[in-house]
Amino acid sequence: MRMAWLYDDPTNERYELIPTGQPFRDTQLTRQAAAAFIADVIKNPALAAYQSVGVAEPNTQWDKPAFY
Repeated sequence: MRMAWLYDDPTNERYELIPTGQPFRDTQLTRQAAAAFIADVIKNPALAAYQSVGVAEPNTQWDKPAFY
């Protein structure tokens, strides 16, 4: 699992998966979304089986994280 910069926002669990070989352009990810992704993989291991997936918040293709 490759993640973007982490920050806290209890109201945001949105994430998107970035397959290996695809450009990793998104900048940030909430810790809550990272936990949601891990829980989703536990429920459905095929979601990321034998893959190195990037995990990031959708629509955050910025030069730096919003909190920086």
